[in-house]
Amino acid sequence: MLGACDSRRSYLATDSETGQSVVWTEFQLADLADEDVVKCMDYCVKCSRDIPQFFVLLQSYWIDREHSLLITITEYLKKGCMEDFLLKGDASSPQRNHPEYLLLVRSWIISLLRVLDYMHSLQPPLFLPTLSVSHIYFVENVDNIKLALFPLFLSKGWSESPDCVRYLPCEAVESKFISDASEVYSLGVCVLEMLTGKLAFDVPTLQAMMAMKRSPVKSGLDA
Repeated sequence: MLGACDSRRSYLATDSETGQSVVWTEFQLADLADEDVVKCMDYCVKCSRDIPQFFVLLQSYWIDREHSLLITITEYLKKGCMEDFLLKGDASSPQRNHPEYLLLVRSWIISLLRVLDYMHSLQPPLFLPTLSVSHIYFVENVDNIKLALFPLFLSKGWSESPDCVRYLPCEAVESKFISDASEVYSLGVCVLEMLTGKLAFDVPTLQAMMAMKRSPVKSGLDA
């Protein structure tokens, strides 16, 4: 298993036709009509194929209604994602307190801004529910990055996932409405994590935030 969270599990697999390594990911599917899922996924597949230098290639997908799963097959990038890089480090990259590292962060930010600018220029615009360091992947080396179009907004309970709470402003979490403004906020959290090498919130803090979000808000009149 490559990774897992509440809404998805990813496995390293082999394409039986090409022999190439791919990533098999299973998403717990939300209660959505198949035509809505297909419309969204077809758009993500098209974007990943049209601009392969921006996005991790989404090769195929299908719906497993018996187990309420959405299954995707994506290209395998063995260098891994930025979250692993920030938490575990990389011997071949400059140290975080070195000026070269700031130049590296600068190049990441510019690359992400180009991707977001392209996504927002599409008709209809393409917004990510969670732009996070776990969705930014390296291609061969840490200088070149791609963005994974994980369809988390199709997943069951996506708005209560740690990724969502960590990277989205409160109003976007509550309304479940994603916009260019919320993605700017998400990018800011990513930049903070790139510079510090630490996740913006630890697990206990995230759990407390999620518990507060679930609790009804009481006013002084309720006493």
